[in-house]
Amino acid sequence: MFQNAMLKKFASGLVPRGMELTTSYLNALENSLSTAILNKILAEMKGDEHLAHEASFLAEFCFFADDETGMTAIKGDGALMSGTKSRWSEHVENLFHPHLPSSELQEKVREYMARANSMVDIVRKSYLVARDDHINGTRISSEAENEPKSVDYLVVDLA
Repeated sequence: MFQNAMLKKFASGLVPRGMELTTSYLNALENSLSTAILNKILAEMKGDEHLAHEASFLAEFCFFADDETGMTAIKGDGALMSGTKSRWSEHVENLFHPHLPSSELQEKVREYMARANSMVDIVRKSYLVARDDHINGTRISSEAENEPKSVDYLVVDLA
């Protein structure tokens, strides 16, 4: 999906150096990212003309998006967002059962959830790169070490 260099750049923005294995930080990050991803998907779903007449389902999905914030403790293999996709698909399938929505609605919602899952994949891969680099001792926090000096140092030297 992305090259390793891009994943490292995403990782440096997501996980500060030294926090790669801190469970409390990872729980807070997963909570924040899960909420942001689901709220973005919900906003897109509300703007979709095919889903505009499904107000009751969107209300249920909104409740799911709000309720998801308390369910993001690190589980599974201990990595960031390790069980998110399976948990989300289970909850979305549970949303389908009481309403018995049309196959068109189910297809549309699954399409939106596929987008959310691709975001989860990107975040998870970025975290895994950060964690592996931390364990191997090859992690850098940013590209600041490689940047040249600013032009201001010339002015100070000439004064």
